[in-house]
Amino acid sequence: MAQCYICGCELDSRKTKPEHIIPNGIGGKLKSREILCDKHNNELFELDQVICKDLETHTNRLNPSRDNGKNPSTRCKLPTGEKVILEPDGQYFAEKPNINVNKLEDGKINIQYSTYYSTNSKHKDFALNQLKSITKGVCQKQGFSDENIEKELKKVDELFEKSIRTDFNPILWFQFQFNSSGKLFLGLSKIALDYYFYNKLSTEYVEEFLNKFKEQDIIFINKNANYYYDKVFLTDSIYHTLILKGDKSNGLLYCIISLYGVLNCIVFLNRNYSGDDFLCKYSYDLRNQKEVIFDKNPTIKRDMVENILKSRQFFDEIKNTQEVFMSFFKYGSDKEIKKDLELFEKNVEEEIKLLQKKNIISDKSVFYDKLAEICNNHIQSNNTLKQLTKYEQERIHQEICKVITYEYYLHPFLLQAINKILLLAIEEAIVNNPEVLNDDNKFVDFIYDFYTNSKTSIKAINELLITKKDNIKKIISNFIKKFRAEIRFISQYSKNYK
Repeated sequence: MAQCYICGCELDSRKTKPEHIIPNGIGGKLKSREILCDKHNNELFELDQVICKDLETHTNRLNPSRDNGKNPSTRCKLPTGEKVILEPDGQYFAEKPNINVNKLEDGKINIQYSTYYSTNSKHKDFALNQLKSITKGVCQKQGFSDENIEKELKKVDELFEKSIRTDFNPILWFQFQFNSSGKLFLGLSKIALDYYFYNKLSTEYVEEFLNKFKEQDIIFINKNANYYYDKVFLTDSIYHTLILKGDKSNGLLYCIISLYGVLNCIVFLNRNYSGDDFLCKYSYDLRNQKEVIFDKNPTIKRDMVENILKSRQFFDEIKNTQEVFMSFFKYGSDKEIKKDLELFEKNVEEEIKLLQKKNIISDKSVFYDKLAEICNNHIQSNNTLKQLTKYEQERIHQEICKVITYEYYLHPFLLQAINKILLLAIEEAIVNNPEVLNDDNKFVDFIYDFYTNSKTSIKAINELLITKKDNIKKIISNFIKKFRAEIRFISQYSKNYK
């Protein structure tokens, strides 16, 4: 039976509450009922909170799906310095409205009220009601009658709407700090241990580290963990990633952790590992809400460990990963987005034209694979489209496939085939069936029958020659009308030659 890796008590998976390997508060989905008892699950929750707090602004921005609770609001600033509260659904409002009530020299009361809120925010009603409440209180103190109070409140309604000023695409400034509590690597060590025991690996090889973890020996933990920004993580979306590796030849057992692709670290669970080699990997795409397979298998050599643990300057690395994180969020005005969409369509169309100048792709499925590759490349290089989820990107690809069909791609190759067969058919008519030259309808039917009996090396072209009967006959008819004199001259010349 499974045991709690902290106290060793036996666990009943039917009753034990699930432990999230990556905290649910940052959208972690991987969980198990076979690694921690409820008591230690609750006690170690504080370490989950340490991680969640340090990543609060990222969780707020992404608003990931989670099993329990709701994602946090966070504080940010406008460029003018005003503090606002940003909700995970994108709405924001002033943390503290600016309110001033002054008595003027003529005895009148002047009320100044300013606040900030996003379009369609519920805080608009809150602000209006707060202003009306202040106005009502002032009026009551001045001895206004109920009737006059109502008149003043109606004025507030009118003035409020007239006084609203709109700022399109306002800039919001964020700040975040890792390890603000000093316990970050303790929390990350919990993730590493959770994942180790999730994979049902032996306590023997992590015994020393586990005991230090139980004691919450931060000094020991910090000597065996650090930020780690080697390029081993996926960057085409936003991921939570775990790589757990036992490397006997280098005597190392370690867990590499990436949260949101921004907080990346490594935890050495054993620097004198003597067990079997193994590799366990997990990566969850938070934007597309699915687990993904990836092929990374980093190797850390023994002589690299001290340098990894002693490094302290990670500002540039964190800045770069933060820029990647932020690149996945929609931006700009409708005009900018439209411009990017038009650029994408133009680039795909130009790629297809280049493709039509190369050797023909005779397999329809191969063509659509190539079209998918072209679309994906241009989506990832497009400022707007790269921010979409995989589902949204697939919808764009589906729409492209409705326009750029395999038949569309084959069009120039079909024309080449038609022209080639047309010349052969005319030659056949002149040499062996000259009687059809005197009747345009018979001549068209003769040439088309020649088409149906002719075969190119491309099955799809042959099918189009048959299925596009009316179009092809029209092409033949137009050709005959345009070159009737030349065809008759050649026919007459052929007779004389004979």
